[in-house]
Amino acid sequence: MYSTTMLHDTSNMANVTLNEDALAVLLKAAATDPLREFRFARRPGIWARRVARKYSGEIAEDHGPMSRADLRTLTKAQPDLSDDSILAICAWGGMRVGHGAAFWQSRSTWMPVLKSALAPGTTRQEAYRQLSAARRLGQLPGMGVAYFTKLIHFLRPELGAYILDQWLGRSVNVLFSSEIIKLTHGATVVSDENSAEVYERYCSMIEGLAERIPVAPDALEPTLFSYGGRQKGVWRQYVVNNG
Repeated sequence: MYSTTMLHDTSNMANVTLNEDALAVLLKAAATDPLREFRFARRPGIWARRVARKYSGEIAEDHGPMSRADLRTLTKAQPDLSDDSILAICAWGGMRVGHGAAFWQSRSTWMPVLKSALAPGTTRQEAYRQLSAARRLGQLPGMGVAYFTKLIHFLRPELGAYILDQWLGRSVNVLFSSEIIKLTHGATVVSDENSAEVYERYCSMIEGLAERIPVAPDALEPTLFSYGGRQKGVWRQYVVNNG
């Protein structure tokens, strides 16, 4: 039976309705699905050298696929907003080489924007606002919402900013039975129309859901992402069928 409950939206935009049936499936997935740490198959060092032709950083060509934990270790060890960190995050996310090359060739344009967006004292909403504006101005070629939220997430973990890609956007929409996150291209791309206010609302929803499970918000994200392939995860299959 379909049932709902009200989950307080801490962004003060509105209360939202949580689909308890969907939540039950998510709880089952969290309890029974093996937590598969996402590691994109490509080697980050090789990817970096294909994208940034003059790259001579510290990511070795024979470095294996990175996990979230690997990225957090790297970003903590590197100087702030280092080339190594940015390239590793993009490689981990599976960015296409062509998109990565276009993005990296415009480094002199977007680096000042990134430094401003992630400056001390910023918030996740303001960081998103600045990078989204840069995207609309054509200053982030090859990089949409799914990737610049990865940069915010890994480069400024203290902000509590969460990755927003198609599977997380679709998950939230299914859980709240509403188009909270706008998607395009057959629901495979997060739309640029999602504002900074929408992103703040999304992050608040992730935190609210984490309280219900209960689990840390960072630990909830891999469960929502789930995994695909022929034998999809419980949650991924539910999102495919219902979203």
